[in-house]
Amino acid sequence: MVLPVLVDFWAPGCQPCEMLSPIVDKIATQYGDRLKLIKINVEKSFSIPMHYNLDCFPTLLMFNTGQVVEKIVGTIPEAVLMKVIRKHLTA
Repeated sequence: MVLPVLVDFWAPGCQPCEMLSPIVDKIATQYGDRLKLIKINVEKSFSIPMHYNLDCFPTLLMFNTGQVVEKIVGTIPEAVLMKVIRKHLTA
């Protein structure tokens, strides 16, 4: 079974990134058997966000079978993020 992948693009010192990080970590822990989380520090891996034309952080990309199926830019409430994530989880 191929799990959906949530990629968290963040930057050190980015206040919105720091606000979103614990929410993303909580979701990854809660759905760890149905979701894979990857965190990318955009200051260390700048070619990856450039590839996806990302210029605002935090940005979350949800991949399913290698394709981006959801893009979330900025901080959003935990309940909203959970709803978005759940629709892409495998049963």
